[in-house]
Amino acid sequence: MSERATTGTLAAAVGLLLCIAPSLGAQPSPAAPHATLERATALFGEGNRLAAAGDEAGAREAFGGALLWYQRAAAELEPAVNGRLFYNIGNTYLRLDDVGRAIAAYRRAERMIPGDRNLGQSLDHARSLRQVSVGGGDGRWIGAPLLAWHRFIPSAVRVAMLLVAFNVAWLAGAGLLLLRRRGSEGDGAAGPSAPRRWLRGVTIAATALVVAAAISLTVETVEQRRPAGVIVTTQVEGRLGDSLAYDPSHSAPLTAGIEFRVITRRGGWLHIALPDRSRSWVPEFAAELL
Repeated sequence: MSERATTGTLAAAVGLLLCIAPSLGAQPSPAAPHATLERATALFGEGNRLAAAGDEAGAREAFGGALLWYQRAAAELEPAVNGRLFYNIGNTYLRLDDVGRAIAAYRRAERMIPGDRNLGQSLDHARSLRQVSVGGGDGRWIGAPLLAWHRFIPSAVRVAMLLVAFNVAWLAGAGLLLLRRRGSEGDGAAGPSAPRRWLRGVTIAATALVVAAAISLTVETVEQRRPAGVIVTTQVEGRLGDSLAYDPSHSAPLTAGIEFRVITRRGGWLHIALPDRSRSWVPEFAAELL
């Protein structure tokens, strides 16, 4: 190879390396998100230490710093990690006496780590701190308290439960019908025979499970179609329409931490359904959607 060719090859290689180098340097370090999380955790611990020592101003400053680092970590880490992260964000908001945003963070965490006992207790505690005058409850549709169990069972499991229960109900019902037609296990003076009573009980129980699972899945579908949200301002006057010109929708303002479902959005306003089945219009800045 000639000297000129060798020089040209080296120049091309150096040029390629210079083009690649900036993009390589721009890649974030894999350890960066975890370092961010460690910084947030350290500041949260410092806030707890200062609060225990009676330094409320220092504690609030530390918790405020922890919140910023937790939020940065939430944007950097994988969604699978964010369940615990939003739980920590909720804890931090609670230490800052921001009940509305604490509930919003806990609700986000609940979607990622459903059934977590500590999270459930923290969410219940945050709800107990609300100054609720109207629209109390947990932001779910009427009848949902009877279906609270569905929040702790994944959708796939409930679908499997529905299918199994449906087959069991169908088989038990078919067996009961067969016994009646044959007449070999007819009723005596004491009433239906033991096999018929057993099949009847299994049919009723399986049918009830089918109905419960079906309602649970339907409620979940309806909830997913209408976004959830939380009032995060200290208080806001709900209106009968989407402007300040309309009369208040309730006799008292809506307060921080009240949960709702969005019916529609229009011109910077949200038309919301409250857990007590009342409705109102609130400005978007007063709420946080999940």
